[in-house]
Amino acid sequence: MVMERIQGVPISQVAVFDKLGYDRAALAEKGLTIFFTQVFRDNFFHADMHPGNVFVETPPVKTLSADMAAIDLGHEPRYIGLDCAIMGTLSKDDQLIVARMLLAVMNNNFTAMVDIVSRAGWIPPSTDKHALMRDMKRTVGPMLQKSINDIDFAGVLMQILDIARRHHMSIPPQLMLLLKTLVHVEGLGRDLYPDLDIWSLAKPILSSWIKEQLDPMRNLQHLRQQLPEILLSTTDIPKLLDQGLQSLASQGSRQDSQLREIQQIRADMLNDRRRDWLALSGFAIFIAIATQVVGWLSPIFYILAILVVVWRILA
Repeated sequence: MVMERIQGVPISQVAVFDKLGYDRAALAEKGLTIFFTQVFRDNFFHADMHPGNVFVETPPVKTLSADMAAIDLGHEPRYIGLDCAIMGTLSKDDQLIVARMLLAVMNNNFTAMVDIVSRAGWIPPSTDKHALMRDMKRTVGPMLQKSINDIDFAGVLMQILDIARRHHMSIPPQLMLLLKTLVHVEGLGRDLYPDLDIWSLAKPILSSWIKEQLDPMRNLQHLRQQLPEILLSTTDIPKLLDQGLQSLASQGSRQDSQLREIQQIRADMLNDRRRDWLALSGFAIFIAIATQVVGWLSPIFYILAILVVVWRILA
């Protein structure tokens, strides 16, 4: 089924861009900006960005030839995304976590990155944070001084996943989808403009987005928009209070019942201990007497000692 006709070529055909006079550096920066915009501003990103799904707008096909000159489209060439069957999204909390993690990495602050991961609940409390920080710094740190052409994203990602496994880190599925997409984006950028400095380009985008999310005026405006809903929800407060009091009363009665059961168990344990001492004392006394007396009285005291033991067992 054809939904729309497009005019363009796959992003991997860089020779066509050179013939058309396209600025590949500007294209690469624009593509990375679009990706981060999808992830953080729109929160709806293309998660299958291999070269066959990402085109760049070109003039009509009949003008594309080996000896063609640079052609002015009249505007900056646009990216065209195809096959949007796999799309990703992040919760607001995950967006903030990912943005703060990336900024911490860009600032070479791996201690902060591990703290962010810990507060997100992605690692167990028993995790050795210092060891995790050292492993991440040794793996990711060298990337910060390299251009995209010198970075093996796929290899680094495999090392990060191995570190996550060793430290029992739980990576949410939606973040795994984002990481996979990053590997695709890295491959596209490597083909289009190998000298692209993704860190310098991404840092101001992330910083600006985080400042926008934490802007007090923006949050106040959001609160103002939510005010009618908040006021309507206050009508449920009496009902919630009544339910809370009933729940507390029910819990109180259950706790009283449990306390009585505990007291009864304690009393039973004390009685059992008392019977143990009585049985042990009686057994010892009857055995001592039986060993001291002679004649027909000695068997009687042995029998009494046995009866004390039987009494304790049956009691």
